[in-house]
Amino acid sequence: MILAGEIHIMNIILALTILLTVYVINRFLHSKYYIEQGYKMAEKTIAFSRDLLEPELKILVVGDSTGLGVGASSPDTSVTGMVAKRFPKATIHNRSINGAKAENVIRQLKRADDSYDLVMIHVSGNDVVKMTAFKEYEENIQTVLALAKTKGKYIVLIPTGNLGTIRIFPLPVRWLLEYRTKKIRVVSMKAVALAGERVRYVDFFVEKNKDPFYLDPEQHFAMDHFHPSDTGYAQWIPGINQALDYFKL
Repeated sequence: MILAGEIHIMNIILALTILLTVYVINRFLHSKYYIEQGYKMAEKTIAFSRDLLEPELKILVVGDSTGLGVGASSPDTSVTGMVAKRFPKATIHNRSINGAKAENVIRQLKRADDSYDLVMIHVSGNDVVKMTAFKEYEENIQTVLALAKTKGKYIVLIPTGNLGTIRIFPLPVRWLLEYRTKKIRVVSMKAVALAGERVRYVDFFVEKNKDPFYLDPEQHFAMDHFHPSDTGYAQWIPGINQALDYFKL
């Protein structure tokens, strides 16, 4: 015989189960919607590239959607576009592809010429999100840097920021992404240290309580709430300029 108290507890458990199920479905559909918006944005994104007859500098850009400039309102306001303003007499070739992981960047580099002054590598975000094993990423990023050194004189590795700030994902997923961001950051920094003085790492990681992407997401994220906006990309430029200053470029 089921007592009234047991029925009450069962009803509470049932109600909590229903609420949790509704929450999970709602968050899944919410995330799916914004991810689809990101893919639509990527399809319309035009990478900043420029060919000059007698360039003073040749720059190669490889990597993922941040190298492509997804989220920027125009090619000029992407990272590559803003770097181009620093080097108005530079030829810039951009091979970045939306969704690329480190293993894809290896193929981008293999298809590139080997006469560049600077190679800018945008990578790690998709390895974080797509759950690349840390050991696999370590091997791939070491190969990426070794290949890049055969393609250009100076190398700048441009990673993702703290992906735990992306609010389209439910909290447990954000916690996992922040953990993975930190782990892959350490692997990347170690690979850069081993690669030598010709390679610099631009460190964008900031704890959430100080991260502008977390504190003011409406300004720093694009309409898909995943990729940086013009303001978000501009946030990265001082760190990139610091690396370029190190090379005296």
